[in-house]
Amino acid sequence: MNEKIVYFYDVRISYLKATYVAVIWNNKENTQASLPDRSQIFQENSRSSHSSICQSDVRISHQLKAVCVLMFSVCYGEVVQFQLSDIGEGIREVHIKEWFVNVGDHVKQFDAICEVQSDKASVTITSRYDGKVTKLHHEVDALALVGQPLVDIELDGVVSDEVEDVQDSSSSSSSSSEDEDVQVTKQRHKVLTTPAVRKIAMENKINLSDVKGTGKDGRVLKEDILNYLAGDRGLKEEIKPPPPSPQVGKVAAPSAVQPSTPKPSVPPPRRAPPAAPVGEDRKEVIKGIRKAMVKTMTEANNIPTFGYDDEVDMSRLVELRNDIKVVTTEMGIKFSYMPFIIKAVSLALHEYPILNSSVDSTCENITYKAAHNIGIAMDTPDGLIVPNVKNAHSLSVYEIAMELNRLQSLGNAGKLSQTELTGGTFSLSNIGVIGGTYARPVILPPEVAIGALGKIQVLPRFDENGNIKKTHVMCVSWSADHRIIEGACMARFSNLWKQYLENPGMMLLHLRSVLSSNFAGIIMNGYFWQVTDFHYDANYSTYGNPKQMCHNSTAGTYNNSIFGNYLCDAPMKLVQSALSFMKKQHSDPDFILWTGDSVPHVDSSTMDRTKVLQNIGVVAQQLRNKFPNTTIYPVLGNHDEFPQDAYPSGTTTYYTDVLSTGKYDTMLSDEAAEQFKKGGYYSAATLTNLKIIGLNTNLYYDMDKLTANASDPGDQFKWLRQQLRQSKADNQKVIFLAHVPPGFFELYDGLMWFYDKFNTEYVGIMRNFSDVISTHIYGHEHTDSFRILHDNEDNPCGILFLSPAVTPWKSTLKGVGSNNPSVRLYTYNQLTGHVINYQQFYLDLSETVKTGKDAWKLEYEAVKDFQVSILDANSLQSLADSFKDKSFTNGFKKYLQYNSVSADKNPDCNDTCRLIHYCAITQLETEDYIQCRKGYQTTAVPNFSSTRHHHMPKKVQRYYIYIIAGLGALVFILFIVVAILCFKRRKHFLPHRYARFGGGVASGPIN
Repeated sequence: MNEKIVYFYDVRISYLKATYVAVIWNNKENTQASLPDRSQIFQENSRSSHSSICQSDVRISHQLKAVCVLMFSVCYGEVVQFQLSDIGEGIREVHIKEWFVNVGDHVKQFDAICEVQSDKASVTITSRYDGKVTKLHHEVDALALVGQPLVDIELDGVVSDEVEDVQDSSSSSSSSSEDEDVQVTKQRHKVLTTPAVRKIAMENKINLSDVKGTGKDGRVLKEDILNYLAGDRGLKEEIKPPPPSPQVGKVAAPSAVQPSTPKPSVPPPRRAPPAAPVGEDRKEVIKGIRKAMVKTMTEANNIPTFGYDDEVDMSRLVELRNDIKVVTTEMGIKFSYMPFIIKAVSLALHEYPILNSSVDSTCENITYKAAHNIGIAMDTPDGLIVPNVKNAHSLSVYEIAMELNRLQSLGNAGKLSQTELTGGTFSLSNIGVIGGTYARPVILPPEVAIGALGKIQVLPRFDENGNIKKTHVMCVSWSADHRIIEGACMARFSNLWKQYLENPGMMLLHLRSVLSSNFAGIIMNGYFWQVTDFHYDANYSTYGNPKQMCHNSTAGTYNNSIFGNYLCDAPMKLVQSALSFMKKQHSDPDFILWTGDSVPHVDSSTMDRTKVLQNIGVVAQQLRNKFPNTTIYPVLGNHDEFPQDAYPSGTTTYYTDVLSTGKYDTMLSDEAAEQFKKGGYYSAATLTNLKIIGLNTNLYYDMDKLTANASDPGDQFKWLRQQLRQSKADNQKVIFLAHVPPGFFELYDGLMWFYDKFNTEYVGIMRNFSDVISTHIYGHEHTDSFRILHDNEDNPCGILFLSPAVTPWKSTLKGVGSNNPSVRLYTYNQLTGHVINYQQFYLDLSETVKTGKDAWKLEYEAVKDFQVSILDANSLQSLADSFKDKSFTNGFKKYLQYNSVSADKNPDCNDTCRLIHYCAITQLETEDYIQCRKGYQTTAVPNFSSTRHHHMPKKVQRYYIYIIAGLGALVFILFIVVAILCFKRRKHFLPHRYARFGGGVASGPIN
């Protein structure tokens, strides 16, 4: 009877559930036998064995049981071969440099498997599967081919150990049963052997799976085939293996073919024993970087080249470098002569661009390269490599030095990527660091020129008056492709390059003219992230009541997003989503500024000091885990104390607890941590010698009743003045970092964050040291805005950047709404600290609630979307001035939309609203804010070009004099009125601000 087995299966991997049905047909009827639901094997604490499922009471044949076991074993114990995929650049083979796993190790997706070395770079290979490593296909230093297996991985799940047993029983059963003769085919596996052995097996019709291999890892040898035939078939004499090639010094083994007439053997002649060797010869496979050298140098040998030698007087450059070295050493940068040499090469290439070109293989076309990617030959443990400094024409000498330091560190560690090793347009080889004067450098195709630099020697030379002087001399040797480069061209290029090095001042002057159209060429651009106001809430629940901060309650269940709710603080999923996006968008910033507030907006009765510190520590650990090698500068927020807004005026052990339990000690240096213990503030220096001053402005917050009567809480003002004086004396620029900003809130008229006396002193310090302080960074408000600082002459002299929050929480302050979660990436000048631009990224929470996906995106770019040429105080003052002009509605609407991080895409704001925004942005002190609000509340737009808006007009009309004279009798009455107004000034502006404390779990300050 002929029978068939057909498998129907419905797999739902997301629920780990599968139902399998085996249907047996015969010529008379269809019989359906259902295997148990596979989800039965998934229990909460344990998994049932597949044998208990397949050996159930279901009446099925032995063959069907075998099918059951095979189906479970293949899906959940399958061994897959993890193959080496294409790693680009036309690489077809690599050498195994190091294994990170062993047989039996358990790996997960993206775990490092091994590191391989190609002829261009080292690459770390990561796993695609979750499972156990069962086999390594290569030894260390072995050659691996693209597309061939690296390791075998047994996928996670139930692994069948009973397949063979069931198959054996099914085979015996099928031989004794008339109705069930279905056979289960053994799983096929790849047999390790050589092509010659496969040919013998094919010619003799042998299935290699039936032959037991005795070689390494079960490899089938020729002898295994012979033994198999001789033992199982008795056909050893019929095998026809290919005849072995004759080898000197070896006696051929008897042929396995039919024996022939033996010939008398001739013994080899006797010879004297060789002398005892002093050592043994060693053979080494050419691989990796050396193999690439073989290929490149062979290709270079086909290029007709010529050489040109000269010597350079480096005396002036030696003096300049010695002066600079003092500064750069303190900054941790190794500053050699090479940055000057590279910059001089780039400047000379502007005049002789053919030397920065390439020629095709047929030498019919020349490609002139726009970028100056100057390659530097480096001697590393793995061999000679030539990484290149990208776009040297747009880099300063200092930036080139930093890049060389980075490339050297990566080269020594064997971590240079293909990007850094490819794309060069011109090369230099500094043989002088080892020794020697002249060389014959070999061109690296497809480049057309290369230079070799000798060591700098102190030699006697004649000056212009014929006197002998001590001179620092460096020899240089050039090689060029004579097919397209003439000797005269190379000589002129060398002479110009030589002039730049012998006269460094000429290089600096020429640098300005060359890069006048590209100011970025002499600016060191860097990047840093700012992230603020996480307000992480560990009690957030997707079923919680939004009116009670999304905490669980008896009022019912709700359906909140795992990424948050506009009425609640940030769940862990939102914290992790923000940090993951930052890592993906820019994984290697210069540093991260974290401007505080990690604790949720909940009633103090639900918190204690331990919970507050733990909350801070959780967020700090998330930051450190995502950016393990990035410097992070943190400051405290007003909620980061218990009770909130209660920082003492004097010393407290709380700051020490923040360092340990709050994990600030993982971010601050020992010196900064010691200072932090004194008042929650500190200073630190960046790699480019900028000073970061992290302030505890919560001491000045007018909700902190413990500092109301203090003159200098925590002695922070005294310390701050000392720091700024020292920075000014050292010509060092400063970045201010704090949580609570000075000035007024743009969404609530008259609401100042600081006590007025502290606000006045703080703004005065900023104003007096505006030439030292480059940038001010704050959080706290949850909204997106900025402030403009003015000097004593009322000229714009600084910008305060206020970044919006990660938490979307809606403020309890009347008229203030929610915001979308956000993070900000700044572009800044690494030497001056000035912000050049910034990008604001956000998560549209309403869209996320609908889709369930956390799709972060760019909201705006400051320079582009605010339509300013440069992000400085004057430009932003002009932008703010435009907010008062009704003709600039589009610009102001953009600002309003960005203010809520696009949570309100159609903001509405009347003339009074405009004025409040304008005055909050431009006026940081009480008197100025009052004058701004009153002076132009109903007037037309003033002329800002001649005078600030709150100044009185310079010219008074004659008829005003008569009016004033007629009102002389009322002067005394007016004086009384003014006195009363001054007395009630703060009461007029500030009392209604405390209305935000009314009721609810979220009662408390706005931020």
